[in-house]
Amino acid sequence: PMAETSGSLERLLAKRARRTFLGRDAELDLLATHLLGGETLVVFVHGIPGVGKSTLLENFAERATGDGARVLAMDCRMIEPTEQGFLGELGRQTGDLVESLEDAVDALTRIDGPVVLAADHYETFGLMDTWLRTRFLPAMPDTVRMVMAGRRPPVSQWRTAPSWAGLVHELPLEPLDREAGAALLAELGIDEESAGRLVAATHGNPLALTLAASAARTHGAVAIRQNEIQDVMQELAMLFLEDVEDGPTREALQCAGVARRITRSLLRAFSLDDRELFESLRALPFVDARRDGLCLHDAVREAMAQTLKASDPERFHACRCRAWRQLRDESRSASRDDVWRYTADMLYLISNPVVREAFFPSDHR
Repeated sequence: PMAETSGSLERLLAKRARRTFLGRDAELDLLATHLLGGETLVVFVHGIPGVGKSTLLENFAERATGDGARVLAMDCRMIEPTEQGFLGELGRQTGDLVESLEDAVDALTRIDGPVVLAADHYETFGLMDTWLRTRFLPAMPDTVRMVMAGRRPPVSQWRTAPSWAGLVHELPLEPLDREAGAALLAELGIDEESAGRLVAATHGNPLALTLAASAARTHGAVAIRQNEIQDVMQELAMLFLEDVEDGPTREALQCAGVARRITRSLLRAFSLDDRELFESLRALPFVDARRDGLCLHDAVREAMAQTLKASDPERFHACRCRAWRQLRDESRSASRDDVWRYTADMLYLISNPVVREAFFPSDHR
């Protein structure tokens, strides 16, 4: 009886998960096309924390299993990042004693049909990346494919090595658009007006949307209140900061949240080290280096700014004032081609929500 009940709960949870898996049909189809029917051997799914990488992998595993593939799902956080640790986990998944590459080949060869190794939280498995690329995967039978999901894009060797040319595909996972975000919140019981405000505030981050919906239900109200949004942004900020190990870089990231772009001169205006910290910020997985400076992902920038404003309003306002003065001074001697950039940077510092939405729409990609 207990086993039957457990099975029923499992089916109920799976059904619930499918109902809230919205806005990812294209990505799911792409994974299936590459890993179940094409020549691609490896797919890297990457994106910022909370964007839905694990959920996409879970739904792909269900679809692939239904199509006759055997999916071996691995959580890299739970595996010792050594050859023996990986092989041991592979053996646990297949039910074999796997202590060497030869054992792994034998175990996977005995599986009928295609095999997909799905490695989640791959950012924690950096020590194994070279071994997987140069030793493990080349030794596997041609029925094996692998998908890695993590916060960072693949290292360049996956793209530049001649032997892997055309066999590796990247799938950057973006936040949900306005329509998909609103549909997710509707499934979670949030009214339409609150859903619109919340999608805009979180820039479509699925985890943030789910946390906010949970907070609303916990407080006994369907409508999302501002303090609940702030709680969600605080949680999201802490999740983003997991990628930041040192204190100075964390401080620079929080200050960076007030500006549209971050340059060395802005870091100096914040009284921060513009040399080391600029490079530290550039290396973060949710920061893009562009022609006019470093650009934080929208959800990260919003979370950093809102958290700094709530925890240290004096520091928040000081950063905005310093950024404004620095940009104003630089714009006076800017070339004609750069005037538009300084105009955009200064407009971004205006906190009026109507102005902000007009010039920087929340659903803009």
